[in-house]
Amino acid sequence: MDRKDVTIIGAGMGGLFSGALWAKHGHQVQIYESHYASGGCAGYFKRKEGYYDVGATTLSGLKKNRPLDILLRELKIKLDVEKLDNAIVILHPEFKFNFFADINKLANELDKNFKIHSLPFLKSLIKKEEMLWECLNIFNTFPKINPIQIFNFLFSKNCKLILTPKIFTKSFFEILPNDWKNNQSLIALIDQILLISTQQKSKECPAFIGILGFLYPRDTYHLKGGMRTLCLELENFIAKNNGVINFRHKVISTQQKKQGHRITTDKNDFETDILISATMPGLISKKLQKEQKWTALTSYLYFTQEKLTNSHYQIHLDQYQSSILETDSIFISASDVMDTKRSTKGHQLVTISTHAKKKLITIEMKENFKKVIIDIFKKYFNIEEDEIFFDSVASSKTFEHFTQRPQGEVGGIIIRNIFDVFSLPSNTLNKNTYLVGDYTFPGQGIVAIARGALNTLKL
Repeated sequence: MDRKDVTIIGAGMGGLFSGALWAKHGHQVQIYESHYASGGCAGYFKRKEGYYDVGATTLSGLKKNRPLDILLRELKIKLDVEKLDNAIVILHPEFKFNFFADINKLANELDKNFKIHSLPFLKSLIKKEEMLWECLNIFNTFPKINPIQIFNFLFSKNCKLILTPKIFTKSFFEILPNDWKNNQSLIALIDQILLISTQQKSKECPAFIGILGFLYPRDTYHLKGGMRTLCLELENFIAKNNGVINFRHKVISTQQKKQGHRITTDKNDFETDILISATMPGLISKKLQKEQKWTALTSYLYFTQEKLTNSHYQIHLDQYQSSILETDSIFISASDVMDTKRSTKGHQLVTISTHAKKKLITIEMKENFKKVIIDIFKKYFNIEEDEIFFDSVASSKTFEHFTQRPQGEVGGIIIRNIFDVFSLPSNTLNKNTYLVGDYTFPGQGIVAIARGALNTLKL
C-alpha cells in the first residue's frame, strides 16, 4: 500500500498554513481537499467581474510577533497589505462609529459617541491584550503545559497577568467600568463586535477572550487581491517545496495504526506517517467532535464604480430588520476598485454576511435578506436598487459546499469559561496526529488558526 510522509485533510487556512510550515521543514506534504479551490470559509470564487471572498473576511494578526506575522516570517512570504487606520465603520440607527487602530483616535471616538472617558481603560486592555498574545506564543503546546514554558512565563513581563485573575474568572461585561456598563448603546456596539470575533456577547464572553475579540480591529489589514492572494501564495509555497494539493479528492475516513494512519478517500486508500486534520475532528475521533452554534447567511454583489469608501462595515439592524432575519447586525466587506488583481473594469465587489441559526434557511429568509440589504444601502449610502448588481444570496448550503461542514457550520467553538479552554482538543493529539482550525483552541479567526498551525511544529 502506498505510504505518505505528511497527510493534511482540508485546504482551508489551517491546512494551507500547516502544509506550508511542514513543507518548509523538509516534509513531503500531501493535502486532500474535496473542493476545487483552497481557503474554505476564507476562500474565494470567480465571476466575470472578479474574485469574491467566500466570507466577509478580515485579515488580522500581522502586528509584530502576532501569529500571522510569525508564520509569514517563518515562510519568508511578504504580502502586499495596507494597515487599516479605520478598520470597521459601524453604522447604528442612532450613531456612526469608526473603529480606529490608533488608540487616541479610538478613545476620542468612544468619548464623543458615548460621553465617557475611555483612554485609561483602553490602555489597560491593550497591555493585557499584548500579554495574552505573548502567552499563546509561550504556551505553544497548550493545553498541555511543560515546566520550561512555566519558567519562561514566570520570568517574563507576562506574569503580571497573575495579578489580574478576574480576566480569567469574569465575563468581559463584568470587567468594564461602570460608565461603560450603564451605556446601552455602547454595550450594543461591544456585543456586535464580539459576535464577529468570539460568537458571544459581552455578558457571556470570558474577559480574556473578550479582550482579544474587542481589540482585534486594531490589527486589521487590506490585502491586495483579497483572500485569493493569501491562498495562492501558500499554494505556490507548498508546490515549490515539493508538496501537493489534491483538489476534488475527499477523505472519507481515517484509522489510527501502530505506525501512523490508514486513510480512505473517494479515490484510493493509503497510509501516512503523520496526519494533520484541518477539518472536522470527527474524522479522527467522534469523541473530539463539537458542534458549532452558527451558520452564515451571505450575499455577493457588485457596483460598477466605487460606492463604499471603507473596506469593512458593520450595520446594526433596526427592530423590524432584526425580527425578520433573527439577527442583530450584518457585516460588509468591500474590495478596492483600484485593485486590478481582484476586480475587472473598476468594479467594486462586496461580500455581506450575518450569523444565522443552524436551521433550514428558507427562500423567504433569503428574499428578506436581499430586501434588508437594499434598504441599508439606500438609507446609509444613498445607493439605489438599480445600482446594485446581485450575484447571489447564499444560504448555509453555500458554506457546506465550500467547507463540507454539516449545515455550513462557521465561527469556531464557543468558549464560555477558562475550563472550556482546557476541554478543547489540543493542536497536538500525539506524536503523529495533529488538529488545526476553528474546532480547536486557539482557532477563532485567521490569526488564531495561524497560531494553531505554528503549534503543530512548536514554533
